[in-house]
Amino acid sequence: MARARRTRLARMAAQAGRSAAAQATERASLAARAAVCRLVREKLAQAGVDPEQVGALRLVPSGSRLLEEEAEHAFVLTDGDGLAGVFADKIGQIARRYEGSKPDFANASLAELLAWCISR
Repeated sequence: MARARRTRLARMAAQAGRSAAAQATERASLAARAAVCRLVREKLAQAGVDPEQVGALRLVPSGSRLLEEEAEHAFVLTDGDGLAGVFADKIGQIARRYEGSKPDFANASLAELLAWCISR
């Protein structure tokens, strides 16, 4: 009986650990998205584009102040497995397309808007 209980407890602990890891990943993703949205909004406003008219920003709910504060610390340019490098390369490729031109702000994706901001 004790062995069955330990097995059930171990299974429950493993499920709880996966759930906590999934929540942490989701929170980090939301924080990074909040940081990108804040940057894009600021750069669009500086360029004279009304951020409220930009489709990609309407699809993303504005982050809470807590997420935006977390994002300042969570948004890094390097990581242990090279995913940040892959991300930077892809955004760089998109940014080269916008050198000297503007995207269709109403229909551009958040990645395209970030790349345009970087290309400026």
